[in-house]
Amino acid sequence: MSYYHVSTQMQSILQLTVIGKVFNPNKGKLLSLNRDLHQYIECVRWYLSFKPTSKQKLHKDAYHKTKQRFELKTALLQSARDKAVEIYTSFRKVKKKGSRLHLRKYCIRFDARAFKLVKTNKEITSYWLHLSLSGRWGRKAFPITFGGRKELIEEVLHGEYSIKSVEMKKKERKCYAHFTLSREVAVPDSLEAVIGIDRGEKNFAVTVGIQKDSPTKPRRGMFWKGAEIKALKGKYHHIWRSLGRKKRPHEIKKLKGKLS
Repeated sequence: MSYYHVSTQMQSILQLTVIGKVFNPNKGKLLSLNRDLHQYIECVRWYLSFKPTSKQKLHKDAYHKTKQRFELKTALLQSARDKAVEIYTSFRKVKKKGSRLHLRKYCIRFDARAFKLVKTNKEITSYWLHLSLSGRWGRKAFPITFGGRKELIEEVLHGEYSIKSVEMKKKERKCYAHFTLSREVAVPDSLEAVIGIDRGEKNFAVTVGIQKDSPTKPRRGMFWKGAEIKALKGKYHHIWRSLGRKKRPHEIKKLKGKLS
């Protein structure tokens, strides 16, 4: 989970990322998702060839050609356009002489028009994510399981958070849904500093402080490395696989919560 604040006088926008796993998906639905994922990545690459810095200009220059070139729903074409602009703009800020842009992570972003999260009474899981994919059958539902962040998803369903977007990512042949949640929170008038926190893969957490009287000069941040956490998770995954080979389900149950 990662979050940060964007201050707006008395209110601030709190954003969080909650990750769910696609559990035992139907092969036909998974094939549709993989097909759209491949098309989406190629679409982002196509947009990046224009070296875009403006969504409006990119839409004007390339959108109609892109629509003829790729078999994606309109919402995904526009999502790929926006993602390409974000990627290229970020690349321009950090690029060095002779550096080239490469897409390292394969993911597909769905905005509010292209997904819906619902809760059901089905045995396989209570949470189902409906995605608008290509093809004539419209939205396809995927079962989602959550680890220790289920309470945040319940808050979404009760209207305390809204889901800004969902990114579907593949890792080691498994699919994960990254839900970006947001809501407004009150900020006191006497606030003197804001602390931003971000969580990632390389660094478990990064913080930076910004003083109210000098917002353009953030204080030095702090980094927490994720190596120890990765090593611990790797240890439990090794134990889990070993117990699975030895067919000891009761002992596997005891590890529940330590692998999420």
